[in-house]
Amino acid sequence: TGASEDSPLLPVLRSLGFREFRRVYLPTLDVQAFELSSLDAYANRIEALGYRVVTLAELEPSDETKRALYTLFSEVYADTSTVVPATPERLTPDEWWAELVEDEAVIPEAFFVAIDGDEMAGFGNLYRGERVGDGVFSGETGTFGTARRYRHHHRDLMLAVKAREIAYAQTHGYRTVRAE
Repeated sequence: TGASEDSPLLPVLRSLGFREFRRVYLPTLDVQAFELSSLDAYANRIEALGYRVVTLAELEPSDETKRALYTLFSEVYADTSTVVPATPERLTPDEWWAELVEDEAVIPEAFFVAIDGDEMAGFGNLYRGERVGDGVFSGETGTFGTARRYRHHHRDLMLAVKAREIAYAQTHGYRTVRAE
């Protein structure tokens, strides 16, 4: 069981005998103070290599798009998660799409997908959350970098996608981006 330190449930949990076991801090970026041009080199590099970064809102929500994004997310999640089973073992592509893409907290114009030719190569997204006030959360960000041919572009792709997230937050008046 977990609760944030400002949760109204904290006293109730303590009265039931729960105790603090671990504290987790969520990294927070002040996007209005961030110098976005410091990430230009990464975006320029992947663009020169032929990648393009589009938003979820720009993609046709076809079965093919859902399957490709599900496959990308599944591979990234399997590489980065040690807590719960990777997505394919839990959800079908349609269930995943409904749970993680169509959720009302997701901002389709701030869900970025890096594309190489006709293949999805990386992604990152922002979403709204109750605990961030005038900020947004940054969701999972990843690429096919660890297991596929994008390995040598992995860092550049991730930073180019992060640059798009930060730019979105800046231009839409959000004060912070908080990693989760």
